[in-house]
Amino acid sequence: MMRLYGLFLITRPLNLFFLICIYWFLAQVSNLGFSFHNLAFFASIILTTAAGYAINDHFDIQSDVLNNKNRPISKYRLTLKNVVLFYSFLNFFAILLSYLSVDIYFAFIVLLVQLSLLLYARYFKRIALIGNILVALLSSLSILLIVKIIPEVNSEFQTFLLHFSIFIFVYTFTRELFKTIEDTQGDKASNMKTISCLLGIKLSMYASGGALIGFGIGMLLFEYLFSIQYIYSSYVFALGNIMLLALGFWAIAKPNTKTASRIAKFMKLMMAMFVFVLWLLYSLGS
Repeated sequence: MMRLYGLFLITRPLNLFFLICIYWFLAQVSNLGFSFHNLAFFASIILTTAAGYAINDHFDIQSDVLNNKNRPISKYRLTLKNVVLFYSFLNFFAILLSYLSVDIYFAFIVLLVQLSLLLYARYFKRIALIGNILVALLSSLSILLIVKIIPEVNSEFQTFLLHFSIFIFVYTFTRELFKTIEDTQGDKASNMKTISCLLGIKLSMYASGGALIGFGIGMLLFEYLFSIQYIYSSYVFALGNIMLLALGFWAIAKPNTKTASRIAKFMKLMMAMFVFVLWLLYSLGS
């Protein structure tokens, strides 16, 4: 029973719950019904994400000895066989549901995403920036894929979805940078070549803070040029980008691992607030 609980924990249920909330919000604003096909579509992506978390935790065992000794694989003594069987089970049902919800081509896309997550966990996360960019792209793709089940996508919602996916990319990429800095000690012991292992913590904080500031300014300009009034989302996006600017200056002002950890945690909370405010505005306006 404890091993089952450990397997549940390596899927990072809080992150999955947050993903479910995002999909629920997108289903609401796009007027999608909760039919079997739509639920199967969302389930296929959520199961794929859960499998990615599971296999990533397996390959993180060595670095987690220093970074986080309370990770479930070590704490609940999960074996390689346990993790691989669970990972295979999740991926199999994800592909099955993706085929049932859309078609064979979507199932192939899901398979490619699964392979990308496996390669990330095994190889790409060890390479500076490559792993961060890949995770950000896959996170953004998980938002854009919703167009596969919307019968008719109007231009206003399409623009909103594009803005949302770009914001998800920026948020994920920069947050991954700070998480990398936070895990520097264990990553060095595992011979990883992440940005903080190559540049050191201080320079990495400057670079990550600069990236936040650059992305924040760029996104504000993007919002100004392509402003939309879909559920007042332009104002919410603008506020989110201003918060990214503030976090960037914080990172530069205090370039250490404690700040990196706090910024990474705050960004998770920020995204939850971001989605909640969008949902609230939609609910008040509908």
